[in-house]
Amino acid sequence: MKMKIKSLKQIQDSITPEDIRRFKLAMKREPSRADLTDPDLLTPTAKMRAGVVRMGRPPKPNRKKSIYIYFEPEVVDHLRATGRGWQTRVSDWVTSGVRQGAL
Repeated sequence: MKMKIKSLKQIQDSITPEDIRRFKLAMKREPSRADLTDPDLLTPTAKMRAGVVRMGRPPKPNRKKSIYIYFEPEVVDHLRATGRGWQTRVSDWVTSGVRQGAL
């Protein structure tokens, strides 16, 4: 079944005042492209943040800091040879040395 293409005049005549009113209301509610780039509208308010629920594991109060440290290759090979968790053991060893005042 083919649709008959309406002329512009037929389309204009078929638009009712109610259609125009509904269109104007929709345009008031619809954000414009300028709204989507306005930093004031994109920044969440305190009210918005209040409803946000953080997902996942809660952050630790005393997080460890990531650093880069260079060791001689034979030292790294020896530490890795001790098995899984070698980085944690090195961290614990350094921490205990600092607390005892040895480092």
